[in-house]
Amino acid sequence: HDLDDYLDQVDFPVGLYRTGGEEFSLLIAGGATDAQARAIIDGYMAHLRQLTVETAGVAIHLTISAGITRVVSQDTQNDHTIARADANLYAAKDAGRDTVITD
Repeated sequence: HDLDDYLDQVDFPVGLYRTGGEEFSLLIAGGATDAQARAIIDGYMAHLRQLTVETAGVAIHLTISAGITRVVSQDTQNDHTIARADANLYAAKDAGRDTVITD
């Protein structure tokens, strides 16, 4: 299952960007509701769980921790949105693997 193919078939424009280390940002445009965004993330996680990476003869199954937020009218700078998403991400990491935290 190709993750790019999954993202290409969702109903909204989606961009996946590496933001540092092992952190990535998934930007969903086009007015997706919170429920629609969550469904996209849940589907992405399901596809990711099906992947296995082999290194040094050991199979590694991938997991994801995600922090979800949306751009709101009070966000006068991109940093405001990113800070919320980042706080949610770290809350998800603290909660354990394969966890999603939203506003």
